[in-house]
Amino acid sequence: MLKKLSKSGEYTHMLIILALLAIYFFTPAVDFTMLVSTNDIAPAGMWIQEYVVLVPLLGKLVNILLIVLIISQLNSIGIRTEIIPRRSFITSSLLVALLLFSPVEAYFTKALFIMLLLVYGYANTMSMFGKQYPYTQVLNASIAISLSSMILPHTILFIFFIWLAFFTYSVNSWREWFISIIGLVIPYIYLAFAYFWNDNLIYFIDIYKTFFSNPDFTIAMPSMYLMITFCLIIIVYFAVMLPFINNASDKVISVRKGMWLTFQF
Repeated sequence: MLKKLSKSGEYTHMLIILALLAIYFFTPAVDFTMLVSTNDIAPAGMWIQEYVVLVPLLGKLVNILLIVLIISQLNSIGIRTEIIPRRSFITSSLLVALLLFSPVEAYFTKALFIMLLLVYGYANTMSMFGKQYPYTQVLNASIAISLSSMILPHTILFIFFIWLAFFTYSVNSWREWFISIIGLVIPYIYLAFAYFWNDNLIYFIDIYKTFFSNPDFTIAMPSMYLMITFCLIIIVYFAVMLPFINNASDKVISVRKGMWLTFQF
């Protein structure tokens, strides 16, 4: 079915995406019982949530705009690196279909901002291939991941995928590793300065000190809808995993490395 859909043409894919976006806009959000709460350590997440709660309709419109930006960026990356065929939006269609299983706008908007930043980091990571000094790409990718961690702290772990890319692209210089650390730190320096400017630097230091001294790994039982979403993602992932890896062996080295990085990320 997916193979037939992938060959149906870009206009069919675009109609599917428009239909899915219309379903999202006119149907209520899924009521998840397990959601990651926003706290002071993620100030950007708190700001986003506050504005979306004030104007729910604006939140839906912003979410649709973010979805369009995300799928456009992913499609552009796939075509540029020759991972997906030209004039095809099958990947974008599948992503939008999965995004229908979304929580209320306040949480969904945060998730989409995180996705957009991570996709930007992924795009810069993919652009490192063939560059002798990929300093700009490394810096951009690590800054994007750092900014996403200001919405949800756990996303800081995506820095490991940039470091894995160094091994894939045979980056042996210490400068790239150092630049990736700088990229993580720079947004937090600006954040600390913002707190300092408003005479809240002590508060800024205390919330991070409390977070690292008392880590909380409590995970509640997910709701049925959340379990369905997880299961769908896992099924799709394992259904395409082996064919995706096997297909990479027939490609030129640039495409093969890009496919391997995509699989990791």
